[in-house]
Amino acid sequence: MPRKITVATVSLRGGNPPTVEANLAAAERRLAHAAAVRPDIVCLPEVFSLHGMPARDWPKAAEPVPGPTTERIGAVARRFGMYVVCPVMERQGDRVLNAGVLLDRRGQVAGVYHKVHPTLHEMEVGVTPGACTRVFTTDFGKVAILICFDAMFPARWQEAKALGAEIVFWASAYEGGLPLQARACDYEYYVVASTPLRYCQILDITGYPLASTGYYTDVAWARLDLEKRLFSTDYNMAQYPAIVAKYGQRVTFNVLSPEGAFTLESNDPAVTVADIAREFKLETQQDYFARSTARQDATRRAPAGPAQGDGAAR
Repeated sequence: MPRKITVATVSLRGGNPPTVEANLAAAERRLAHAAAVRPDIVCLPEVFSLHGMPARDWPKAAEPVPGPTTERIGAVARRFGMYVVCPVMERQGDRVLNAGVLLDRRGQVAGVYHKVHPTLHEMEVGVTPGACTRVFTTDFGKVAILICFDAMFPARWQEAKALGAEIVFWASAYEGGLPLQARACDYEYYVVASTPLRYCQILDITGYPLASTGYYTDVAWARLDLEKRLFSTDYNMAQYPAIVAKYGQRVTFNVLSPEGAFTLESNDPAVTVADIAREFKLETQQDYFARSTARQDATRRAPAGPAQGDGAAR
């Protein structure tokens, strides 16, 4: 059956003046606001409790995980029965790491990702790079967390895809822009961005924005279907009239003409996109690319035939 969930993102400009207490109180208010739409998961910005404080002070404010921030935000997660991506500056003995902590619906730590690509400035003040991309299993699917400068390193996003991520939560200090859309499009997963600035986006598997914060709201949310799939129009588009004729509004069929692709989503709990794909012999875009690559490789390996046009008049 379709796996439809609700995700939310928070633009948290923090407290005034910027103190840990003011920032945590602001986060609690935004999470309570987001909880009105009953999200399965909400994302907070990178090291949100330290927003507005100089980076040179981050190591002094680093804390263990679990620790004060995860306990406090965990209480909000437990109150509303939702997962929360809770970024903190974590201390492990002598090491300080920029961490993305996943809190479950009970407010417990379900996983921790350490930023693999801290900026030079972060490392100059003592932040240690993390070791690897990680994917976490929730009760609705698999999610990854990446942080800020990680956006500029496609290998991390490719690793998240290889590990089965269906959504990547990107907590950051800046807004990201087009590279995030490219990552969502390239790897066909949803991307949910949270920053302390004005614009936080929820991006479709096509890279197109589904929702955004802005001048009038600090919370954005969207309903996602984790079974939604992307198909090339090549060889598949001829089935469009028959699919719509049979299923009507029981499916959402969105044609992306510039990209030569379409997305298919089931609105019927009794029918999956995989069922429809089998019925109408549809090939996902990724499978189409893999088949094309295999044929190209086989053709390159084949013995060369006679050159075409040899001896022809010029």
